[in-house]
Order: sequence, then C-alpha cells, then structure tokens
Amino acid sequence: MEKIKNKSMVKLRIEVREKDLQKIVSLLKSKGVEILQSSKNQERKKEFKIMTKEQLDNFFTKCLETKHRCLFRFMSDCGLKLSEALNLKTEDLDLNSLLATIKDKNGELLRQVTIPPSSDLNRLMPHVIFEKQESDYIFTHCVWNKHILYKQRMVEMWFKKYLQLAELPSNFSPHSLRDFYASYLLDNSVPLEVVRDLLGHKTLSTTGRYIKTGIEGRKSQLNKLGFGIENDNKN
Repeated sequence: MEKIKNKSMVKLRIEVREKDLQKIVSLLKSKGVEILQSSKNQERKKEFKIMTKEQLDNFFTKCLETKHRCLFRFMSDCGLKLSEALNLKTEDLDLNSLLATIKDKNGELLRQVTIPPSSDLNRLMPHVIFEKQESDYIFTHCVWNKHILYKQRMVEMWFKKYLQLAELPSNFSPHSLRDFYASYLLDNSVPLEVVRDLLGHKTLSTTGRYIKTGIEGRKSQLNKLGFGIENDNKN
C-alpha cells in the first residue's frame, strides 16, 4: 500500500451502518483524515418533505388493490417501517383490540401499536387475513403455487406507480408514509414521548426531526389560548 504523504488531501466515501458511523469517523479523525459530507446526503436533507393529508388521500384513491392498500396503511396509519409491515403475520394482529404486535425478523418483540379506529385497516384486514394461504405472513403473492413474501423493491415500484397515478411528487418514497404518521401525530398535539414509542425510536432526538414539520398543529393549539389581560380593551 502506498504511503499517504498529504493527509489533508485524502477524500473518502464511506457507506456504513448508522450505529458504526461515529466509531469510524472518530478513528479516521484520529488518523488525520479529513471527513467530507456527501453532497447526496445534503440533497436528501434538503429534499426531506412530509406528505400532506390531502396528498395522502389522493395517493389512496389510486391505490385500490386490497393488499397493497393495507400494506401502505400500516405505514401511514400505524407508523410501521416497510420491513416491519412486510414481516407481519396473522398472529400479530388483534383486530378486536385494535392492536398490532411488531417483531423483528427473528421474532423478537419490538413494540405494540394501536390501529386507529378510523383506519381502512379495520374494514379491509378481515378480508385479507382470512384468505386461504399456506403462509402465515400477511403480505405474500402466489408464484407457481407457492406463497412468496413481497420484496421491498417490488413494493417500491408499486408505490411509484400510485404516485404517478395520483400526480404526486416523485421524490416521495414508501418511508414518506411513516414520516406522515409522525408529523400528523405531532400536528395534532400528541406528546413527543408517545410518538417516539409508537415509532419505536430509541431516543427523543431521533423523533425530534419531525418537530419542525409538526409546527402547524402546535400553532393552532396556541391560537386557542389567551395570553392577554382579560377585559384589557375596556381600560
């Protein structure tokens, strides 16, 4: 390996898991390596945009296939990640109690979330989970008489198709549905701690990224409060 003479001129592009990033950054800095933020990452931060309720409703007017609709509703109405929704089994749902148990790929409990009474899931899921199929997983499709789990790439393609049909911005992704959920709760004055637990975040700082996007709800709440002196206009 050729020895690096001018460490200040070294530029590296590193793709790592988030939990390992800080360790790697610290190690590189200790070696005198300059860390530059990717322009693509900067663009992603600038592009971070939350779906409005109107946009979400338009999306679902075009998403009419029952299983697709349920899958995306678990993300927009319950705040699930795409991987969590795809991992759902029939046994994980208690429609009578309006509860969904979220597990990781190894079957370990992550959290429980409430299915909103007004959600389409309460109307559609009974038809989905009682379909006769070999797999315990909910979101599968039949290929050569075998039930195969939906692939994330396949779901992303469906999502883009519905975006186009609804004439919505193309920079939205399936994760935008989970982003909508978080922002919608904050807009309606759900405490940050509750939103954190529903999303399965480990820290409030992670959930805090939605605080700015949830400002409208807090404005409306403050507008209802009176901070002036009563009968001040009479004096």
